[in-house]
Amino acid sequence: MWMMILLAAGVAAAEDRNCNGLDGADEPIIDVADPACAVHVDPSTGLPYDTADWYHDYASHGCRDFVGDMDVDGDGFGFGAIDHGDSATLLSCDICPTVYNPAQDAVCAQTPHLDPPAPGVAGVDNMAWVGNVEAGDEVVVALSSTLGSFTVPDCPSATLVLADPAMYSDFTSTGDFGRAQRLVPGGAVGKTMFFQAVNLTTCEVSNLVYQTFE
Repeated sequence: MWMMILLAAGVAAAEDRNCNGLDGADEPIIDVADPACAVHVDPSTGLPYDTADWYHDYASHGCRDFVGDMDVDGDGFGFGAIDHGDSATLLSCDICPTVYNPAQDAVCAQTPHLDPPAPGVAGVDNMAWVGNVEAGDEVVVALSSTLGSFTVPDCPSATLVLADPAMYSDFTSTGDFGRAQRLVPGGAVGKTMFFQAVNLTTCEVSNLVYQTFE
């Protein structure tokens, strides 16, 4: 069965690209002679990245899973999905994935915030609430059974961590929050779905949530 592992470390570290809670400066040195490590070169030095902060679970997997490209805004913190085939790891320690924010403060507090669909039951209407939007904003809710990467067609700067999502625009905004409501088919029992919201007016992307339907 496909499973997801969430890594959402705190922000005590000055840098934490792999979201394991260790400061990048405290990560172990890696074997840069390993061909899998040698191919990932720091453009500022011309040399391979030399600490485990640039890799997911180096102790177990070596340099198989490079996470440097998951620090999209270059502030030293990771955000994105690592697909392992029958499982995936979501790195989510960057609270502002597309805004350079090395202090990891609350500058992104006003981006859309999505709550998991409720009641989380197949065969009935489920409602998902989205906060931090304005009345009149055009908002869509995207869903997928698989993590990945998807650029929103109407917002080239907005990238979801979902693979080939379905996008629904039946959204009603009543001020600084709104809701999307949709019937979840009965066949969804036992299935896990992943959701993100996109404010097409501002091209801001919400947090990722997931729901295993009963």
